[in-house]
Amino acid sequence: MEYIFYRDPNTGFKAELNSEHSIFGRWLIDEIGDDKQKMAEVDALITQASQNLMNVQVSVGSEVTLSLNHDEAIVQVNVFEDAEEEERLLEESLSIDDHLECAGCGFDDFVVFFASWKSFLIECK
Repeated sequence: MEYIFYRDPNTGFKAELNSEHSIFGRWLIDEIGDDKQKMAEVDALITQASQNLMNVQVSVGSEVTLSLNHDEAIVQVNVFEDAEEEERLLEESLSIDDHLECAGCGFDDFVVFFASWKSFLIECK
């Protein structure tokens, strides 16, 4: 997984990833950002996933959900709760590529990615 973190003076922190992993950037910025409590929650999920080989650890965000197990991390857009919104998008022929809705990576790659984000934030403060 390739990524670049930077701070835009106008819009704040950004995470750019290759197209197949771009949803990880959305999750990181929209759901976690620089919120220390949310980062601690993800750290706890990482610890639980690394210790429990059978269960999936899940963090449901407002728009994107993270699922972790000892092998992989999966980030996916939450299902539309509003059927009218989904129908409107379909009528307007708006579609989202599959890799923008869901992506996965190895557990170890995710751990490095998340640790890099936290280090980046410390450097920016």
